Amino acid sequence: MKMMNRKEKLFEMLLQSPDDVFLNYAIAMEYKSEGNLNESISFFQKCIQIQANHTPSMYQLALIFEEMGDSEKVLSILNTGIEILKGTKDLKSLNEFISLKEMNTDF
Repeated sequence: MKMMNRKEKLFEMLLQSPDDVFLNYAIAMEYKSEGNLNESISFFQKCIQIQANHTPSMYQLALIFEEMGDSEKVLSILNTGIEILKGTKDLKSLNEFISLKEMNTDF
């Protein structure tokens, strides 16, 4: 019997809980680590569909779109995340979003 790899195990668990944000995020990160950015984008977007304020997925999407050279999408995602994070006490994440935005803004 073949041993399942981590992504296969995650997909098996996802069958039981398709709207589990953690599982979708984990699969997105697996795809990202493999360099499969399109699949990664799909799963990060699904996380945001499930949980509209899922800023970890927004941050990862911003990084991917930055890598793809789509600064318009990067800034749009970061602005959304910053607005969400301003209403929280998560200053570390807020600062990460602001720093990434500053790196992608032409002055």
